[in-house]
Amino acid sequence: MIDPQTGELGNDLAPFARPVEGYGRVFDQSCYQNLTDPRLYSLNLWNEALSAIINPLGVIAPEMPTLTDYLSGDADKPSVGGSYYIAIDPSHFGPIGEVLAKADRFTQAVQQAKPLPGKGAPRMPGQKGYYSLKAQTEEVEVLASHWAPFFEKTAAKYGLNEAKLREEYAQLTQQEVIA
Repeated sequence: MIDPQTGELGNDLAPFARPVEGYGRVFDQSCYQNLTDPRLYSLNLWNEALSAIINPLGVIAPEMPTLTDYLSGDADKPSVGGSYYIAIDPSHFGPIGEVLAKADRFTQAVQQAKPLPGKGAPRMPGQKGYYSLKAQTEEVEVLASHWAPFFEKTAAKYGLNEAKLREEYAQLTQQEVIA
C-alpha cells in the first residue's frame, strides 16, 4: 500500500482498512494500493485512459468517491470510473483453429499450475460459472454473511425484500409456463 500522508510503501493495509457497516466483509480503504510491477502499472494506466480519461462520462481515479461515501449516499459521482469494450476478431491474426488451439493450451497450462499451499487448483475466471451453465444447473453459491446485509441495506433502499423478490420470480416463471 501507499501511505496517503507520507507516500511510503508498505505491506500493512490494516491501518487504512475501513469496514463498511452492514455489508459483511466489505472494506473500504483510505490508501492507494501499490502495483507490484511495471507491467501491471502500465495495464492500469491503459485502463484508466480508456475507461475514464477519453470517456466523457468517466471519472478519473483521484476524483472517485470512496466506497464509504458511495454507500452512505454522500457521493456525487458514480462508483466506477467508466467502462469500455474492445472487440477483436482473432481470425485476422491467422487461422481461427490455431487461435483456438493456442487458447486451449493456455487454459490447460493455467489449470495444471501447481496450487498454493492449502488452496484449490488454479482456474480461469468464470470457469465455475461456465461449467454450471454447461451442466444446465441453477445452483448458485451465496455466502450467508452477504445475504442478510444485502436485503437490510441494499435491497431495502428500493423497497425490496427476499419474500417479495421470490414472489415476483414465481409470477414470472408462471407466466413463462402459460406463454
